[in-house]
Amino acid sequence: DKEVVLAAVSVYGSALQYAADGPRADKEVVLAAVSEYGSALQHASDGLRSDKEVVLAAVSSPAYGSGLALQHAADDLRADKEVVLAAISQNGHVLQFAAENMKADKEVVRLGAATEAGYQDYAAATAAGACIAHDLCDKASSTEGNCIIPMAWNDLAKMDLHRKVMLQTVKSLRQLHQ
Repeated sequence: DKEVVLAAVSVYGSALQYAADGPRADKEVVLAAVSEYGSALQHASDGLRSDKEVVLAAVSSPAYGSGLALQHAADDLRADKEVVLAAISQNGHVLQFAAENMKADKEVVRLGAATEAGYQDYAAATAAGACIAHDLCDKASSTEGNCIIPMAWNDLAKMDLHRKVMLQTVKSLRQLHQ
């Protein structure tokens, strides 16, 4: 019964995983689920994981797991700048789930670095004038030539914050820096 499933996912979005195929393909039910728990997108039908409205709702919801829903979106939407920016604004870690063209996009990488708490804290702790990647950082000084990327690359092994995601962010920044 649609009303029962709708009531359940409105309170507990991941309850979508227990629904039959019909409600998983019902846009109203899935929108309610992802609004409550963004990562409920993984339990939606393939068709709705390809629906931009549903994916945007999943990745931009203030609910827990919203940005992480990007990993469950259809490939074409993981290459959609609007979708990727919405996801990354919620959680910088999701850069790893974006399509390659998005990982090379300066605006996307900049936002990912800005919302990545560990990277942001690391960058703030560096000496004044250092930059994340010279042409990405508004505070970059062309005369100083300082860049934290080489330091960050070696120090990441020592950091206790999501090493794998941090490495991907730094790799993306390095590509843009070259």
